[in-house]
Amino acid sequence: MNKKELIQRAKQNALKREKLFFDIRTQRVLGKLVHKKLMLVPNVFPYRGLTFLEDALWVGENVEPRVLELLPAILLKLPHLFVTLQDLPQDLKKVIDEIKGGVAETQFRGVEPEKYLYWIAKIGRKDVHPAKLKTFRFMQDDIKTLAELVRMTGETEAQILRDALKALKQSLLVTDRI
Repeated sequence: MNKKELIQRAKQNALKREKLFFDIRTQRVLGKLVHKKLMLVPNVFPYRGLTFLEDALWVGENVEPRVLELLPAILLKLPHLFVTLQDLPQDLKKVIDEIKGGVAETQFRGVEPEKYLYWIAKIGRKDVHPAKLKTFRFMQDDIKTLAELVRMTGETEAQILRDALKALKQSLLVTDRI
């Protein structure tokens, strides 16, 4: 391939990319992300209307790969941002399930887990990872004790249990040092 052919191919690719960039789907998806202050993109105006998940996937694959980095975090923390006409694609559903489970190892359409996990703490409530639901069976005495602590402290049951776990961990660490 000589220099002229290479230049010609580069020009064709630039024209194709420009055409895709000004596609209405691209403008709406990127405009929505600009509106929510999740992405800075020159020549894109904020868009407040409906945006479809299918369009976001198309934009991520064809125009702007950063959209694919954001999608798992957006669907986890701001699911109302995109409208879905169909069920989630299997690869996206698997990634979201892994994030909820606390172990994300699967690439999402070429995006490494480290890249999409970075956005979990940056979207929605800052520096907050999604809570994992746990169910425990308590004896009646334990329930009464927990209710008394709620009345005495004014905190939630969950916060009392978190504080108790932290105190237990701290006491175990102190006894190990001696």
